[in-house]
Formats: sequence, structure tokens, C-alpha cells
Amino acid sequence: MSFNVRDPIFSHLGEPGVVKGINPLNSQLQVDRKHETVTKEFRHGYLKGLSPEQRNHFNQFMDEVKSSKDVDQQVKMLQEKIHALSDDTSIGSKIILGYYKSELAHVMHTNHYTPRYYGVPATRVP
Repeated sequence: MSFNVRDPIFSHLGEPGVVKGINPLNSQLQVDRKHETVTKEFRHGYLKGLSPEQRNHFNQFMDEVKSSKDVDQQVKMLQEKIHALSDDTSIGSKIILGYYKSELAHVMHTNHYTPRYYGVPATRVP
């Protein structure tokens, strides 16, 4: 199993932690298990596999989305972001796109929000 810096990690007791680095001499992980650090790093879920830049961008965007109290506005912002990233073919775009889709589903389910329009491909229309 591979870990990147700032990835979540759990102890055998289920305690969360943040990977702070890897010791080059013995390849052991340096883990920070402080509650403040874990809450700050993973305020929008336990994200794994993102680069530090992607993680910062994701957290900043989700902070902006959560600052809006209107559910319609939150859904619209997330849908626009998903649409903008769907054409991106860079290496980490599939991972972060999945996280944005999951956040959209979470916002919609927790607020009992249902879409008004459903996109159906022409090949699936009866």
C-alpha cells in the first residue's frame, strides 16, 4: 500500500492520522495524530491520492461551496465544476472528479434535493 504526504491513515484501533512524511532511512511513515491536524486536513472527507496542490484547491473550493447556505447554489457550483473538469485528461483529474461527484451526491442526499432535469442519452430513450 502506498501513501503520499497528507494522506489519511488509520491505526489498528481506528484512530485517524495524517501522513507527514516518510523516513528515507527505514521507510517508516511519520504520522501526526493530533485531533486539530486531522480535523483541519480532512474537513471535507478523507481524501487519498491527490497531490498537495489538488488537495488545497479542492478544500478551498469546498469551503466556498459550504459558505453558501442555499442548496440550489451549492448544487449549481458543484455541477459547473464537474462539467468543467469532465473534459480534462490530466493524470489526477479522474480522482478529483470522483471526489466532486461524491460531494454533489452528498449535498443532494443530505438536503433531500432532487434534480428537475435528467440528462438521458439519445440511445437510451425508449
